[in-house]
Amino acid sequence: MEQLISSRTVIPLVRLVARKLLRTNPAAVQHCVYATTQADTPIPPSSSTAKHGAPETPVFPSRMPDVAPGTSSSEGPRMTTAGILFPKDTGEKIADLKKEEKQGKDKRQEQRQQTERNTKCDTASSAGTMKAWQISKFNDVGGMKLEQDVKVPSLSDPFDMLVEIHAASVNPFDIERTRGYGENLIQYIRTASKFSWMPQTVFTRKEQPFPLTLGRDFSGVVVDAGSLVHGVKTGDEIFGVIGPHRQGTFAQYATTSTWCVAKKPATISHAEAASLPYIACTAWSVLKLIENLPAMSEKRVLVIGGSGGVGSFSIQYLKALRNVHVTAVCGTAAIDMVASLGADDIIDYQASDVESELQRREKFDFIFQATRGDYDFSKKYLKGMLKSFFVTLNYPLLKNIDERGSVAGLAKSAADYSIEYAKGLSQGYHTVWAFFAPNGPFLQDVAKRVEKGQIRPIVDKVYPFEELPAAFQQVEAGDTKGKVIIEMKK
Repeated sequence: MEQLISSRTVIPLVRLVARKLLRTNPAAVQHCVYATTQADTPIPPSSSTAKHGAPETPVFPSRMPDVAPGTSSSEGPRMTTAGILFPKDTGEKIADLKKEEKQGKDKRQEQRQQTERNTKCDTASSAGTMKAWQISKFNDVGGMKLEQDVKVPSLSDPFDMLVEIHAASVNPFDIERTRGYGENLIQYIRTASKFSWMPQTVFTRKEQPFPLTLGRDFSGVVVDAGSLVHGVKTGDEIFGVIGPHRQGTFAQYATTSTWCVAKKPATISHAEAASLPYIACTAWSVLKLIENLPAMSEKRVLVIGGSGGVGSFSIQYLKALRNVHVTAVCGTAAIDMVASLGADDIIDYQASDVESELQRREKFDFIFQATRGDYDFSKKYLKGMLKSFFVTLNYPLLKNIDERGSVAGLAKSAADYSIEYAKGLSQGYHTVWAFFAPNGPFLQDVAKRVEKGQIRPIVDKVYPFEELPAAFQQVEAGDTKGKVIIEMKK
């Protein structure tokens, strides 16, 4: 059936129909044009009518002009005294036209984004080179050199993205890497990546590390993105990590994978954001284990190394959970900072004996050793009954592989862990080795908590890009209360 629509509300749609029908039905277009231009144009009264004093009421045309021979007036809209009369299929045609218009708009937007991406990528690669801190052999921190003409990395995988680095943090692992720590395992990974069944998205194809760029985490802006990158796009501000087998982030540009990043919290700077990814991806398995423990009236957690990067982050995350009591171990100078993070109880290892202090406290459900040192004595202060956990970052995996080779080192580490785990079970607790592992979804969780004010970055000092060796010296000396940051771009 035909439908009657007011001329004032459909004139724009008539014009849309006319553009579509122009190539297929000139007669229908004639009707549309006439309706569009004349429907709201009154016919002036004749002079005879005006003479006799009749009211000068505007008269609208009551019919459309004659159509072309061989066509029917029902093929297009017709003008009536009540408005424009449309054929019954007009709604379908309008819907199709709207769909085509939307598709065209989406295509134009995609083309603009692609042009913008190509422009930004060209900006990064047009220079061809970038600045990067590199080492040419495993020696010491003093072997680092600021190279001026390092090639800008390119995308070799659809899951990869190129990032302009604005800031990065210095971690103890970076210092150990200057001396070759973990290289045997990383080299084994590079060798394994030669096999065709090993995806490039997991490991790089480079056999030799030198020249080697250090740096594991960052905050920056996406310059280019592979076709399978999800969650972020060119121009987005992100923060994240890079696997130890990749060239690092102490450079102006670096590549990473889509599952290693998240959008940067909008409430903090790049320097602050760069302080979070590595420690978050080191602690996430521990924190999620505590979060998923069976419900109880209160979970008692001891964090050893509460003023370090991992420890300070863990205290804040744990206090954002419900029913978690946190006792932290730190030095005298860091007591105020640790208290400000929300720790319920603090033990000063410099002013008192930690074991004596633990004897005076209620036992714990969970102990997290987030620092170096021998704290095996603390295990006796777990509640036991196979419901308690001792988690440590001090595991011998990389050390064993460096000393014994990949196969023998892995076997020795498996044996060491089995012995430790069995010993713990005999005393009523579980032993867990925690280690760094990229986790984009967890970084998204961290970003939300930062924006809510539940977690704040703890930054000790920010160094200019050119002063990286000084930052390494500070971290190596252990003279920090929070993270040390390198800023490439303000």
